[in-house]
Amino acid sequence: MCYCPETDIQQTVGYTGGYLAGGGHSPLASLYGMASDHVLSFEVVTADGRFVTASPTQNTDLFWALRGGGGGTFGVVTSATVRVHPALPIVTSAFNFTSATPGITPDVFWDGVGAYVESIPAFTDAGVYSYFWVYNRSGVYSFEMRPLFAPNHTLASFAALARPLWDRLRALGIGVSPYTTLHSNYLTAYDSWWGKANAAESVGGVRSISGNRLFPRANWASPARLAATTAALRRHSEAGRLFGGYGLSTRVRVGDDDGGAVSSAFRATAMFLVTMTPVPDGATAAELAAASRGLGAGLAAWRAVSPEAEGGGSYLNEAHVMEPNWRESFYGTQYAELLRLKRLWDPKAVFYATTAVGSEDWEVRDGNVGFQTQNGRLCRR
Repeated sequence: MCYCPETDIQQTVGYTGGYLAGGGHSPLASLYGMASDHVLSFEVVTADGRFVTASPTQNTDLFWALRGGGGGTFGVVTSATVRVHPALPIVTSAFNFTSATPGITPDVFWDGVGAYVESIPAFTDAGVYSYFWVYNRSGVYSFEMRPLFAPNHTLASFAALARPLWDRLRALGIGVSPYTTLHSNYLTAYDSWWGKANAAESVGGVRSISGNRLFPRANWASPARLAATTAALRRHSEAGRLFGGYGLSTRVRVGDDDGGAVSSAFRATAMFLVTMTPVPDGATAAELAAASRGLGAGLAAWRAVSPEAEGGGSYLNEAHVMEPNWRESFYGTQYAELLRLKRLWDPKAVFYATTAVGSEDWEVRDGNVGFQTQNGRLCRR
């Protein structure tokens, strides 16, 4: 986290830590790709104690692995040099609708959610990112877009882009009234939604377990696959689970860059969803196990419509620590090469992190606590 002493508020993640190591998505992802795409070099302390530079011309294999190949496993990054970009105007637009409104039945509500989901590729192709949540509060459904985030757009260009969605929702009887604002730069746009006033928002914590899924753009390739995707979201919500997420595209945007080790699933994604399940204070092993199984059941339904073999996966941050097939899910098609580089750069396994590359050689023996923790001895398998 980035600590802001003048406000005593933690506003965002630290840039050169796990953010770059995991690839790093942001509200600029649909325009510029992943944060790791913009790294020019790293300074690294290796497992054998050397201080080296990793860049496109020096230690290129390590440079590739550090850009999205996961944290805590290849070396200690002491600094990174990154590309900067000029200031851009940003349009933000928020809207919401709920089944509590007369005339918006649950079927109409989910048709509205489906209309938004269907529009995601059109938005991401125009460089737009979205952040939204869907709630089921005792059978009352709510959709909250907060917000659509459109870098390098004017009010006029955004209005033209969004008009088909507004028209579709209104045709369903969903009377949206978007709150749309033009900002002169990224910082003011970011602060208006995720800055000081909203800094308390978080995913996961001591009273919940989180998990996520990356839905590939291939799910939008046919009406049948898209319908299966939106149906899975509806079933997830009907089971009483909330979810939120992002419409974004993280395709490589920088020249002929190979994109580093960012998961192939993240490169293919159009929608990234996060969900969670509550756990009671002072949960017993049995309660933790039940919560983990419940989360796993919800994620299993999402995996069914976005399997790894068809481009789906999970983002290694905000993920379920007990994600099955985590190698393929977190790292995509790059895992075999990442494991080779792990054993090349750290042959004695100096570095370890949960579900990091090479962690399958180890286990934490924490006893029967119902859920995988790090509260035990780290032992070779």
